[in-house]
Formats: sequence, structure tokens, C-alpha cells
Amino acid sequence: MPPVDPAALDGNWHARRDDGARFDLTLSPDTSFIWKFSQQQQTQTISGNYRVDNGLLILRGTSGGAMVGQVSAADGDRFIFKPLGGPAEEPGLTFIR
Repeated sequence: MPPVDPAALDGNWHARRDDGARFDLTLSPDTSFIWKFSQQQQTQTISGNYRVDNGLLILRGTSGGAMVGQVSAADGDRFIFKPLGGPAEEPGLTFIR
């Protein structure tokens, strides 16, 4: 898949896993982000700043820690985020606008 244009990532994105987990990701033009993970009526929210570098989406939380994954464009309204360090067969999360 082609690399993603960082400007094309701005906006609200949603993904689901087969186990029912839901992911909501907001990427703003000022490089701030909000990542919300929900499963079985529990929600976790992380916010901070992001950047795209060499095909990687790097999400740095304000309270420390980071999530890093390969990001690739599937089309204008979807992208795939595949966390680094995961199994090779892991398909990643497909985010849809």
C-alpha cells in the first residue's frame, strides 16, 4: 500500500476488532490527538501529540509513553495502523473516517 500523506490523516477515525473492541482516534492539524479505546463497557482515553515519520504514526501521550505503528493508506477515507512489535500476521487496525 502507498505511504500516507500526513495531512490526509486529520480528522475523526473509527476502527473495530472482531472481539468487539472499538477505537476512536482524532488527529488534529495542530498535531494533537485523542485515542479512545472501548471494550465491555470500559473506556480508556489517551491524548497528546502525534507525528508521521517514515511511514510510522507516532502517538506520544501527555502522561508519558507512546504508541508507534506502521501506517498505510487504503484509500482517502481509510488507513491501516499496524503496531510495531506485533506478530507479523497481525492485520492491524483499519480506521475509517
